[in-house]
Amino acid sequence: MFLILRWKQIVLVLIFFVLGLGTGLFWPGGDKSGYIPALRLSGDVEKPLQVKELTKNNLLNIEYRDSSYRVIRLKELVERAIPRSNNYELVLIGEDGLTACLAGTQLEESYIYYSTSSGWSALNLNHPISSNIKQLEQIIIVSLEPLPDRTLSFISPNENIRQISPGQLLKGALTVYPYFEGASTFKVEGVSYRTGIYTRRRLVKPGELVEREIKRSLIIGAKGEEILDQGGFLELGDNQVNYFNPASGKGLKNVRGIILDAPVARNSDAFHDALYYLEQDQRVLIIMLDGFGFHQYKYALENGYAPFLVGTKRANRVLSVFQPVTNAGLAAVLTGTGPENNGVYSRKQKELQSDDIFQKAEEMGKRSAYIEGHIKILNTTVEPVLNPDVNQNGTTDDEIMAAGLAAIAEDYALLFVHFHGIDDQGHHSGDLSSKTMEIVRVTDAYLQELVAVWPGQVIITADHGMHQTTSGGSHGIVCYQDLFVPYLIIEGGKQG
Repeated sequence: MFLILRWKQIVLVLIFFVLGLGTGLFWPGGDKSGYIPALRLSGDVEKPLQVKELTKNNLLNIEYRDSSYRVIRLKELVERAIPRSNNYELVLIGEDGLTACLAGTQLEESYIYYSTSSGWSALNLNHPISSNIKQLEQIIIVSLEPLPDRTLSFISPNENIRQISPGQLLKGALTVYPYFEGASTFKVEGVSYRTGIYTRRRLVKPGELVEREIKRSLIIGAKGEEILDQGGFLELGDNQVNYFNPASGKGLKNVRGIILDAPVARNSDAFHDALYYLEQDQRVLIIMLDGFGFHQYKYALENGYAPFLVGTKRANRVLSVFQPVTNAGLAAVLTGTGPENNGVYSRKQKELQSDDIFQKAEEMGKRSAYIEGHIKILNTTVEPVLNPDVNQNGTTDDEIMAAGLAAIAEDYALLFVHFHGIDDQGHHSGDLSSKTMEIVRVTDAYLQELVAVWPGQVIITADHGMHQTTSGGSHGIVCYQDLFVPYLIIEGGKQG
């Protein structure tokens, strides 16, 4: 019986050894026992890593100063994390705080290895010996070029204040905040033993990043979620920034923007204002000017491109939604709610999860019509009247205008007209280019004609704005040009 048990133990040991060889799991340096701490790769990457072991297939044998090392190429580890930019630097941080920075283009002879004496360590043969950080705790990938669709942006209604990436934040000084998660009690022979549990969070106050006092700000998440900042912190994740308020326990994942002095008024007010007028038995015309930011509106008025609008009362500067793209901005105007409620936060969503203004009009027994461009953008209660470029003049706005005038003659209580020319031209030549402003001039004349014949209230706003790029114009990021739009209500039938 004793011999049988011994043989079973030997067989099990052999099986585990063979499995270890088959999977190629080897601790660098030859040690296969004990606790191995994780090495974190984070920052401006798509896939943060926690390296706990290296495999046989990855390892190289190198000689350095009369010693042998089993290593993995640092470049290989970085590529596994998928940097968000090809232009980056690496920040190697040891447990004692000792830090080294390496250019991402100079990693030819840079390696990582593990030993029981020095833990995870860097070995940089082409760099000064001081870069060979011992007890390596984390590697941060920091982009050296702007990442407008991946950064945390601070803006105000008329200024882009700062963009900072997760990697840049992780590289900087942070406060490690011990956050109380709760407590538990265990009784032993009538004596209660209480233990408090804390998590250590890497935090920074938003105001510290812009060096100014912030009285009121709006925190915006990647899917258009919003929360008012009330003394909270920004919390650093491995490749994103979160918002956390220890006092309330509330937070927001993947913060993309912070708007200082954000206005209360929104372009989504069009829904509520239209509903109010419909309840007062007034007819309502909503005109959406696609891609017409408040800064473009202001520029057009100041430079003579909008003679009709300059003769009306001034529009208010209001906030649209993130992402500032047509689907999301249009959904906000039609439903009176943001992406968290209506479900539309990018170009991909078409289904509304909130009632639109056409549904509300129908419930009131009022007829409505929706005049659109050549494609259907959202699935709405009323099917849009689509208008392709029939005369092939490069724009659908003249067809939209004709369809709008025809609809006015049919006595609708609610009419929604969506012009696209400003956005289309802006993409080609830029937000404030002379060509874009000439489209504004044409659109301004359309507005004058529609307002003159509409027997009711007219609401004029936009879904989003536009910012200048090297090749023209674009939108969809957190910047004041994209997020702030004009909002104006005037009475129809009385404008000359």
